[in-house]
Amino acid sequence: MMNSSTSLEQNLNQQRTAVERQQLTDFFQLDDEFHQKLSQIADCQLAWDTVENIKATIDRVRYMSPRSW
Repeated sequence: MMNSSTSLEQNLNQQRTAVERQQLTDFFQLDDEFHQKLSQIADCQLAWDTVENIKATIDRVRYMSPRSW
C-alpha cells in the first residue's frame, strides 16, 4: 500500500504531465483527487464536503479562466 506522501507526489507528477500535454480535463480531475486526499489525510471531511458543495461554481471559474500554459 502506498503511503500518503507518495500518493500525493504521484498525483502531482501526473498533474505536471497533464499540464505539459495541455490535458485540461485530466488536470482538473487530478487536482480534485489531490485535494480530496489532503482532506482525508487531515481527517477533515468537512473541507472536502465544502468543496463539493460549491464545485459547480469552482468548475465554471476553472474552465472560463484564461490560461497561460
